[in-house]
Amino acid sequence: MRTDYQRKSRLAKGQEVFIGMDVHKESWQVTIRAEGEEVFHSRLPSQYQVLKKLIERLPGCTVKVAYEAGPCGFSLYDKLTADGIETIVVSPTLIPVESGNKVKTERRDSRKLAHLLERGMLKKVYVLSEQDRADRELVRTRRQINEHSSRNSQGRHNVLWLSMNTTSDSLVKRVPSKWVR
Repeated sequence: MRTDYQRKSRLAKGQEVFIGMDVHKESWQVTIRAEGEEVFHSRLPSQYQVLKKLIERLPGCTVKVAYEAGPCGFSLYDKLTADGIETIVVSPTLIPVESGNKVKTERRDSRKLAHLLERGMLKKVYVLSEQDRADRELVRTRRQINEHSSRNSQGRHNVLWLSMNTTSDSLVKRVPSKWVR
């Protein structure tokens, strides 16, 4: 059964609209608030074009979007800002929590984000540019390769040391040069 706001072609017109999203790999839980009321709430497939169609149902509105930083990265942020939509990425640890409320669901998270965004209570995290993110990934990859190489080198040195310091006659006293390379 579809609710009233799902049947409407326009969700809001010429208003300030706040969208809270709980973003996951398979789907996005989306809540839209305008003038203190929830005007839309649904689960969408995690495809930007579907979200874009939803935003097109908000003609003349000033749209603001918030979602939690997570493993899905910043590609959604890049696409939204490229389309001129004000977007903030929020650290999960900086979202205000009511004491005693430990239930965490996608639906509650998206509603909470939309509500807190509307009240101006969210603190955004700094999002690196695409070039900075690529540079960071390059540095991390280089460090991992160096650490891996260092571990292999230490392993070779340990084998060499063990063979040189063994008193058993059954072990070879000299390690073949091809092992050390």
